[in-house]
Amino acid sequence: IKYYPLLSGSLSDKSQELYDQAVEFFKQDHLEEAEKTFRLCLKLDPTFPDAYESLGVMLGREGKYSEAIELMDELTKVDPKSVLAHTNKSLYLMRLGKIQEAEEEKSLATLKSFQKFGEEAKLQTLKDEQKKRQEAEWAQRESMFRQVLEIDPDDTLANYGVGSIAVEKKLWAEAILYLEKVIEKDPKYSVAYLALGKAYLGTQNKEKARSIWMTGIDIAAKNGEFMPANSMQTELSALG
Repeated sequence: IKYYPLLSGSLSDKSQELYDQAVEFFKQDHLEEAEKTFRLCLKLDPTFPDAYESLGVMLGREGKYSEAIELMDELTKVDPKSVLAHTNKSLYLMRLGKIQEAEEEKSLATLKSFQKFGEEAKLQTLKDEQKKRQEAEWAQRESMFRQVLEIDPDDTLANYGVGSIAVEKKLWAEAILYLEKVIEKDPKYSVAYLALGKAYLGTQNKEKARSIWMTGIDIAAKNGEFMPANSMQTELSALG
């Protein structure tokens, strides 16, 4: 592979950069430069589906239907699920007067559209099921903790449990209420600082979150609790 001096970064970065340049040439109607750049992009990355599709569309507009069809066939090889490969190929075959073949490609495009829709529907079903399981788990854990709080409202483990679940649910105000109580009753409860900082961050109070985590790191370190200390340090670093 020859690396071009004006292109920097990984091979993937180079091909993406060339693709972007080719698209700009295409927009400016510099078709010859666009074609050269698209093809160079594909030399660097023969598995770049967008480059096949874009170059094929451009050649199709120029009336170079046979070349465009070849590119759609290549697109199908690198992306077997591509609907556009068959849609575009159908159009180009139609322009060449190959009606029957065009209809076959149109049918394949329709079939793959349904398959794609089916996969997306299946994925959504899995997400819905996962959400229901998560909500059931939260309800079970929260019920247990609240039963303890009915007996002892100051129980630190139960307050932390309800507060941490509220963080998972993104119920920031409720989380802060319970987690602040944990720290009030047991200032050395290091994991509560981690959860409380997240709750304040959820309310967009970054400075309060920073302050909570800095205090929590110090406490966790003194307790020899390195996991929460490291987690809070990671959160602090993400704040910048």
